[in-house]
Amino acid sequence: MNKRLGFICLLIDGFILSIFGLLTRYLSQFLGNFAQIFIRMLIVCILILPYILFKKIPLFYKDRNITRFILLITSFPIYIILFTISVNTIKIANAFFFIFISSTIISFIIGKCFFKEHFDFQRKLVLFLLFIGLILFAYPFEFNEKLAIGMTTGLLSGIFWGISNVTRKLYSNKIDNYLLIFYQFLVGSVIGLIITLIISDKMIVPHSLLPMLVIILYGFGNIVFPTLLNIGFKNFNLNLGSIVLASQLIFITILGIVILKEIPTLTEILASFFVGIAIVLSNFKVKS
Repeated sequence: MNKRLGFICLLIDGFILSIFGLLTRYLSQFLGNFAQIFIRMLIVCILILPYILFKKIPLFYKDRNITRFILLITSFPIYIILFTISVNTIKIANAFFFIFISSTIISFIIGKCFFKEHFDFQRKLVLFLLFIGLILFAYPFEFNEKLAIGMTTGLLSGIFWGISNVTRKLYSNKIDNYLLIFYQFLVGSVIGLIITLIISDKMIVPHSLLPMLVIILYGFGNIVFPTLLNIGFKNFNLNLGSIVLASQLIFITILGIVILKEIPTLTEILASFFVGIAIVLSNFKVKS
């Protein structure tokens, strides 16, 4: 186990996730949310298919539990769709924090209901801190349409992210990782295309090649990210690794301030502090 390698991979992944947020916001100038989903995910499929064919990985995967498999390949693209809407609607850092709040809560609920995990005082404290953070993010409770949509999609995104992580663990030794990525992004591109056609989503032809280069970069990032994630968690403690991966919250806050000029309010800073403490406590067992 190479702990230094694992730490570096997870830290890079945290940075990649924060860059995804910026790229999503940039592409919104030319593409609506669903048109962006369609093109981004289609590019990933195009990039990864030659590798699957070269490695002669069977394209068809059979599973007796059809419901669970459908949940596996649909939960991730739904998370991406909701994430995209949230990032393009509210402050970019707040969208990331909302995802972490709900994904942590749903992981506790799944652990309690399906894996019979003990719901001790520490987990209750984590939930309390998360709810305090959520209340502070919502303060002063002036829910205009943009805030309501961004907050709701952010929280729902975290729920589907949590479900995706659980189902991915169940299939970790059953399906090739790159085949799984291909399935998930294919489903996402189809969903994006259907909704784009139904609502005639925005698609503006840019006057430069930069947006297309950004989309291709986004595609490579979506392939590099899970690869580094696997290397990272194979060489680093799972709980501590989750905290390192949460570095994306620090990165996106800094990038949001420097690049997007989205300055957090005092209550948002306090909310970020409470959520940060909750993330550490949720991944680090305090000895009684």
